[in-house]
Amino acid sequence: MAFYELRKYKIRRGKMNDWLRLMEGEIIPFQVSKGMVITGSFRGEADDSVYIWLRRFNSEKERKRLYQAVYEVVAAGKVNDAPTEKVTIAGKYCESGDLLASDIMMPELVAGDVLAIPAAGAYCPSMASNYNLNPRPPMVLVNNGQSRLIRRRESYQDMMHCDVI
Repeated sequence: MAFYELRKYKIRRGKMNDWLRLMEGEIIPFQVSKGMVITGSFRGEADDSVYIWLRRFNSEKERKRLYQAVYEVVAAGKVNDAPTEKVTIAGKYCESGDLLASDIMMPELVAGDVLAIPAAGAYCPSMASNYNLNPRPPMVLVNNGQSRLIRRRESYQDMMHCDVI
């Protein structure tokens, strides 16, 4: 039996047109190219800062398969290594039962390895928050073997900057 996944986003004032271009020009076409079925996307009428989109899945098994196709995980420095173990990627940023990747094949991983997740759904920078006082990670732009820091790691001091005690 098919089921639907509804995603609702609150967009910052003045950013809706940018959001619509990103979602409808890049995100939705990319997900459709991987097999996702997008049944609709809507802009709020009463509250124009609200954006909603719906995805349809035929089963939980299909949803997991499509999520794995859309949300790729790469072991930085081991891109050319053969996958040897099945792993699930989760962490302190995930809600209970919420996984970034489940049962994916990766090369052997050891403590200290860096994982890159080019697209991470609700964990992407545009939706980042300080949930449970977790600082936001840095952002690195990588192209043709060259990397450049484009956003530094957030510190606890950054998060407390506006607090008045």
